[in-house]
Amino acid sequence: MSSYVHNAVIEGAGKMGVIVALESAGKDRRARPRFGRQLAMHVAATNPLALDPAGLDPAAVKREKDVLADKYRQQGKPENVIEKIVESGLKTYYKEVCSIGTGLDPCRTWRQIGRPGRKRS
Repeated sequence: MSSYVHNAVIEGAGKMGVIVALESAGKDRRARPRFGRQLAMHVAATNPLALDPAGLDPAAVKREKDVLADKYRQQGKPENVIEKIVESGLKTYYKEVCSIGTGLDPCRTWRQIGRPGRKRS
């Protein structure tokens, strides 16, 4: 278990708290709390809507698609081009609202960082 309290005014009291539970078969038990705290701080800072795109509310995804499509329709873009632009825009949306695949560090995602035995840059 790791935790982070944002804007702590006293020990354990602040504006936002995040608790992270991690399991690992790794042998380095000292790294787990440090990684858990970093992950908790990231969650507090980004306030993700879901872990990954599959966990997002389909209504929210549809709303985002509609907003993007309407924006480019108003600019007079052809429908076949709008589809491609919307798909690209959704990838950006997913990076902004999901924990995994974040834009925090473009070279790494939390999934890559957290995998034991994987090279960590």
